[in-house]
Amino acid sequence: MCKSKLSFEQDCWSSVSKGAIACVRSLLDKDPAKRPTPAAVLAQPWLCGDAPANPMQHTVVNRFKAFSSASKMKRIVMKNLVHTLTADELQGLKKLFDSFDRNKDKKLTLDELWKGLNQSGARVKQAEIKELMATVDMDSSGSIDYEEFIAVLVHKVKLCTEENLRQMFREIDTDGSGQLQRPELLAVLLKNEGMTPRTSMSALNAEVQALIEECDTDHDGSINYSEFLVAMRRGARSVMRAEHMNS
Repeated sequence: MCKSKLSFEQDCWSSVSKGAIACVRSLLDKDPAKRPTPAAVLAQPWLCGDAPANPMQHTVVNRFKAFSSASKMKRIVMKNLVHTLTADELQGLKKLFDSFDRNKDKKLTLDELWKGLNQSGARVKQAEIKELMATVDMDSSGSIDYEEFIAVLVHKVKLCTEENLRQMFREIDTDGSGQLQRPELLAVLLKNEGMTPRTSMSALNAEVQALIEECDTDHDGSINYSEFLVAMRRGARSVMRAEHMNS
């Protein structure tokens, strides 16, 4: 611990204010003599009114923005991984979803999400929320369902474990060949998005082609498990970096 470099770049720090990080950094000084006294800590600006009243709401907006930066296929995989989480892991996010879901239909409309965020202290324009919803609403239903909401907000490292990704790979690999072929990838898009006025078969095929070009490092025209694992973990890290930049 004394030899390692202190870092606040992990996912859990992405929505924490600079004042809070400065306070924690001072408490973790390797030289005990340089650490602040309890009185000095209590006098720091972060504990005297500078801390945001509703940090979770800022996290919600930042994670929506970050999630929208991932490709459609990666967003779909993350949504389908939500079922791997335990009730304890989902407890806090479920409570937040329920607080936004005014009519208790297990879906969030644009109006519900906008009002929930604004009433909680996050001042965001309805047009901004509408744009973010369009990306997160993967089945084009006009609302965000529970799984989509959880996929946006949960820590991506928690979703993209090797065990979870291996199980997801097997579910997509319907013929058991150990390779994700174009028809299998297209089937995932059709199942999760379907044909809507916002999509076309050519657009879906283009999405599959883009994914193969990104993942297929051995250029055999398909995606093996190692390529899938690397791509999904790279996507999770990319989403977390985007969230950190938005914070």
